[in-house]
Amino acid sequence: MKIAIIGAGPRGLLIAQQILAQLPKAQVKLFDPFSIGGQTWQTDQSANLIMNTPAEQVQEFDFVPNLFEWSQEQAEDFIKSESAISDDLVQDLRGLVANGYPTRRLFGAYLQFCFQTLPVTEQLKVEKNLVSKIEQQDGQWRLSWESHQENFDQVVVTINSGREKLRGQTKTLLEGAQRNNLVYQVPNVQMPTELIANIPDGENVIIRGLGLNFYDILAQFLAHWQGDFYRDHENLLQYQSSGKEQHLIVGSRNGLPHYPRPLNQDGPDSERQGRFLSVEGVKSWAATRGCTYYQAFDQLVRLEVELAYYKRQLEIKGDFDCVQFEKDFMAQAGLPTIYNLQPLDWSAVLNPLQNVTDGNYQSQALNWLDQVTFDANRGSRHGLLLTGLDAIRGLYNTIRDIYIDPVISDDNFKNQFLTGFARHFTFLISGAPSFRLEQLSALIRAGVVELLPPKMEVEITSGKFQAFSSLTANDKFSANYLLEARQPSRNLADSDNPLIKNLLVEGWLTHRILKVNGQKIDLACPHINEHYQIFNKDNQLVESLFVFSQLNEGERWLTNVCPRSGDDYDRRAAQMIVQTIQFNLS
Repeated sequence: MKIAIIGAGPRGLLIAQQILAQLPKAQVKLFDPFSIGGQTWQTDQSANLIMNTPAEQVQEFDFVPNLFEWSQEQAEDFIKSESAISDDLVQDLRGLVANGYPTRRLFGAYLQFCFQTLPVTEQLKVEKNLVSKIEQQDGQWRLSWESHQENFDQVVVTINSGREKLRGQTKTLLEGAQRNNLVYQVPNVQMPTELIANIPDGENVIIRGLGLNFYDILAQFLAHWQGDFYRDHENLLQYQSSGKEQHLIVGSRNGLPHYPRPLNQDGPDSERQGRFLSVEGVKSWAATRGCTYYQAFDQLVRLEVELAYYKRQLEIKGDFDCVQFEKDFMAQAGLPTIYNLQPLDWSAVLNPLQNVTDGNYQSQALNWLDQVTFDANRGSRHGLLLTGLDAIRGLYNTIRDIYIDPVISDDNFKNQFLTGFARHFTFLISGAPSFRLEQLSALIRAGVVELLPPKMEVEITSGKFQAFSSLTANDKFSANYLLEARQPSRNLADSDNPLIKNLLVEGWLTHRILKVNGQKIDLACPHINEHYQIFNKDNQLVESLFVFSQLNEGERWLTNVCPRSGDDYDRRAAQMIVQTIQFNLS
């Protein structure tokens, strides 16, 4: 029996480990042009690019140390023993703390270490090449790469969409940039460092997007500038210019960066059991209150956040019994009136600057940034609002279970979840570490960064990029440089990866279609079943072809996180996939 795993990133390694454990006689081949770690986790990338998960919460296999433990015990010897890994990575170990954020290249070295913990066997091989085509032949899958072909019985695809096809405004802007000799960086997995180094000092640079990719770009600029950060007498972070800075004009549709990630105080395993939220809790709440499953889910998530938020208020006051308060709150499913606490204003949480006038937007945004970073720096257990919001982080597995529950998660639920909770979640929980937002605040104070109001627009006028907010269309910034700070689209149809395009053209992959109120809604993800097996264009289950990657966002939730310490969802999924392969072959 032969099994192909396409992609040697964290998920590909999970599948390989499970196959060796459950099917030790199977022949396994891992395909990845970037070898172990995949494209995102290469060990030769910049040390300025960091993970968004604390070191103590990153763990590939359940039998290896987590990333922080490894960094303290085995990492230095391993790095020095590997000729393909630069000894410079040893510097990434210095000063790393359990709840600190490791470099991406260090995680790449960790993945190579984890791969080497697998049993040494001739059954497992790595092919450093890009699979460009899959076709079915005589009940097997024929994989093609370069001038080679090989047949396999089962195939697991773990790669992401890769580069994005040029279409819509992206294509229009690129064509306009080429005509006018402008520089346009399209959405990319990684920003080329040489591009930033070649931009003249003092030049306007437009950056569109304020998600995690924005901070990757900002980190590259900071490394080039080599200015200094320091704290003033009020403990605010300030920036001392080196004189090499460009002027960054940044913005997004929302107008604000995501809430910062608070300092982790939950240890290696942050997963916790909800007081309100569970699969059965959603069903019970909907039944007893006569509401939809999504309304029940949304309300129970809010109650989890509110409970953590109000308990922190009481702890700060120091004169109430928090245990009794929790009992009272749960009994009433809300804030009892006998407690004199400040109610949580969800409207203000979801839209913090909703009442700010355009004229003072940046100063108000700066105040908000300073407030939320101060709160985040107090920690996941000792903050206030950020402690409340962080309760969601401890419920990841519960929310994932709810999202795939066959009773709860029909097409209506999925549509409301993806357009409601998932959109809000990104803003509330998926932000960068707080020190990144502090740096942004300092750069705004120093005049290096200009933050646009919401509804950012970009166009080409008079041979220049023009950036502005549609709320203040007369205030425009001109530039020769435009950098897109968003991840490439995960939409299958947008992928420029030859394998994804091949699978779409041949009809092996097809979009998941939701049917809501008589309308069809085309999701970006492939149609898969509960075992990650795909449905083809004829809606037939293809039992021997699996997709286990970020492409599945929409059929699954939160597919862009690395394996975690504790009860990790991806490890469970990998085990189930290999059990399904074993069943296929029995």
